[in-house]
Amino acid sequence: MDEANVENINADPNAPTQINPSKKSQFILLATIIAILVLSGILAWLSYLKKHSYDPNGWQYKIPTPSITPSSTTISPTNGPILTPITSITPTPSIAKTVNVTSFAATLSYDDTLTEVDPFLNVTDDYSDVHFYQAGTVTAGNFGENDLSGATYYVIVTHTEQQLAPYAPLNRMYEIFKTKDGKSLLFMPYAFGSVFNTKDDSYNVFSFYLDGQGDYQSNIIYPDGEPVMEFVDTENGYYGITQSDNGNNFYLTSRFATGEHLDDINATQVDTIGGIPVYLDEDMVSFYMPNQFGLLTKIDYEVSILKDHPETSSYYILDVTWNSDVVNSDPYRYHEPFTCATGETLIDNVTPEQLKVAGTTSDGDNIYQLIDSANDEYTNKLYNEDYIAGSTYTYNYYTDDDETPYTFEEFLTHHPVMYWKDPFGRYIKFFNENFILIGGCAKPAIYLYPRTKTDVDVNVIPNGELTFSYPPIKDGWHVVATPSGDLYDRTTNEHYDYLWWSSFASSLHVPNGGVSIAKDDIHKYLDDVLSRMSLNDKEINNFNEYWVPKLQSLDSDYVYINFLFNNEVNQIGKLNISPTPDNVIRVFMLYKAAERSYNNEREFPKNVRDGFTAVEWGGGMTE
Repeated sequence: MDEANVENINADPNAPTQINPSKKSQFILLATIIAILVLSGILAWLSYLKKHSYDPNGWQYKIPTPSITPSSTTISPTNGPILTPITSITPTPSIAKTVNVTSFAATLSYDDTLTEVDPFLNVTDDYSDVHFYQAGTVTAGNFGENDLSGATYYVIVTHTEQQLAPYAPLNRMYEIFKTKDGKSLLFMPYAFGSVFNTKDDSYNVFSFYLDGQGDYQSNIIYPDGEPVMEFVDTENGYYGITQSDNGNNFYLTSRFATGEHLDDINATQVDTIGGIPVYLDEDMVSFYMPNQFGLLTKIDYEVSILKDHPETSSYYILDVTWNSDVVNSDPYRYHEPFTCATGETLIDNVTPEQLKVAGTTSDGDNIYQLIDSANDEYTNKLYNEDYIAGSTYTYNYYTDDDETPYTFEEFLTHHPVMYWKDPFGRYIKFFNENFILIGGCAKPAIYLYPRTKTDVDVNVIPNGELTFSYPPIKDGWHVVATPSGDLYDRTTNEHYDYLWWSSFASSLHVPNGGVSIAKDDIHKYLDDVLSRMSLNDKEINNFNEYWVPKLQSLDSDYVYINFLFNNEVNQIGKLNISPTPDNVIRVFMLYKAAERSYNNEREFPKNVRDGFTAVEWGGGMTE
């Protein structure tokens, strides 16, 4: 305070206090900063509520308006209606859901608000971003001797940065019930120690699987409380197709919610299913629907131009009559073929100027091929790496190439790569399956060792689609099996050492674990690990003969290897064997390129081989 102000105050104690200009400026600045902080806090809280709370006027999760670039606001299909983004949906409220799981049934009432709470479990360092939400209450139910009435229902979203554990639940949602005593926890559908650990010993932790193959948290469960999309056990696998309000067919591609909200992705609404929005991402590859919590679940579009193969459900025929007036009878596929789980739809950014019409579908749609197919990188890869190097010509449906493969010019006459413009304006790429065998959940080989010479029937029920079988499976394999493992086809009397199949799985959930080892050590490691799993010398040699060259051909110094065991392999495909074996040993390897050494090997099951024993090994590369 300066001298003039001191004199002024002393002269008249009742006079108003005078604040000097410098102090006044400081006061205004401080007040402004406080106001900005308060306003920022309010805006941040409103943003949080927008993302993490339910609409108080209805039970549906608030769907924030997606970030949409002007070019993607409207999608103009070549046939069907123009699909424009819709930003408001008002479903009928649903307040309860009955959950049925193995040894467990309960009525779950959802809370009006999805409330984030402090984590009450330890989470391993592999997970960098984990959110716990209180989501509801069990109004009635039990699990074994545990009364779940009053249990609190939580959803947990996990994100991971652990690159060497590629099968960890990336962006997936877990569900946990905590009983009213606050101690007993029920995990669904999976509980792995490498993901969650209790903070102390007061918790009793249970783990259980849902009935069938579908996990209900991924099902889209509104507006009337019943799923509008859910996994269904079908003859050809564990997925069900649902028709949209605009007549497009979609199906679930993951059993898990992604853990993402709509404002986490750049997407456009392109359709609805039962009034529920369907979104397409900015790359025009992935479709999503929000589940009952507003967490996105990935779905996929079922193309309309494939029809069933007349001989086997393993393949689908492209519905096209070529310009030569020849009706196509070859099998085609439109998903990325080089991974075990079903890959992304093959979307190509080709332009109309690069294409020519090669034929038409029964509905009058054009089927295209590249004008310059001979110089197309994908087409050349299909020929050189799969058809030739992969020896596909030996096993495909063509017979005139069994001894001598087609030349590249002959190969091109069989329409190896084709294109179709779908209702969303995307050019989908199809490849002729007669020219590809590599990829997918590859070469599960089945060995049978009955006690005496026995007629055995074997069938595979894939989670997804069979892509190959040898001998052709048709309605199943019907063989005479001997104690030595020799198999004779009862129809053709041909001899086989094992039965062979391949598939694309709809989704895979594999526990954390596995090893990352140098390429030079692969053969030795597989010898050891397969022996510990009770495979015999013949099976180990067959496994290594097929897989070691593939693993060593990866463009990396190390290879990450993990295994599914026995019942875990059911998520790829179930085996039906009659008569029922005394022991079934199933081993499935998953692998990918890695950058460094890593060892978190899982504990292997103790298998036995007494009595009628069936053994199956297989593997596949995953992204």
